[in-house]
Amino acid sequence: MSKGSFGHIVPLFAGYALPKEVAGRLHEWSNVHLAPLGVRVIPAENLHITTLFFGEVEDRIANWLKRVVNAYAPELIEVRSTGLRMVGRGAIAVLLDRTAPSIDTSEPPASFEPSSYVEVMRQPLEGLLTIDPASIPREERVVLLWRAAMLCCPTRGRRGHGHFHVTVARCRDKPSGLSDIKYPNLAFGLTDFHLYESELGPGGSLYSILATARG
Repeated sequence: MSKGSFGHIVPLFAGYALPKEVAGRLHEWSNVHLAPLGVRVIPAENLHITTLFFGEVEDRIANWLKRVVNAYAPELIEVRSTGLRMVGRGAIAVLLDRTAPSIDTSEPPASFEPSSYVEVMRQPLEGLLTIDPASIPREERVVLLWRAAMLCCPTRGRRGHGHFHVTVARCRDKPSGLSDIKYPNLAFGLTDFHLYESELGPGGSLYSILATARG
């Protein structure tokens, strides 16, 4: 299984890195509006959108996921901010909605019927790992990632369904005054898609890129 720098098993996930300018603006906004509430603001370089979660996987699965992500060519996804709220356990997130129709990496739109979809989505894990990403049309290779996430982590694997979020700060309990803060007005495109590993260090989660979509 994939081990981080602290020597323990680390979970893997896939998603989009924010454009540097957007990440910088969002981090600056968080320092101004959220830091005074006593929360821990996430560093700009750690801001991302998770679309698929794989959890802790064996090395052979991690290596296959790297091959798939390297072979994938993501389409441009345009998003805009729509809100600010607590998400999950102790995460403060800016909510995002897709504004441009495209094939996203969490859920296929109703009109998306790739030739590979039915065949891939019926595969068990062992069968999935035998599929060469190059055997599937470039724009359809995300189907392999959908199926892997569903098999590796059935309850958390697929995120989004056209709605995303960026965790900008963390806290133990919902801070007083959060509901009064107006979310930042953002609109931007996403193209940088990666496979990440997440490791919990002394100062919080550390994210490392294992593979990048190149097509």
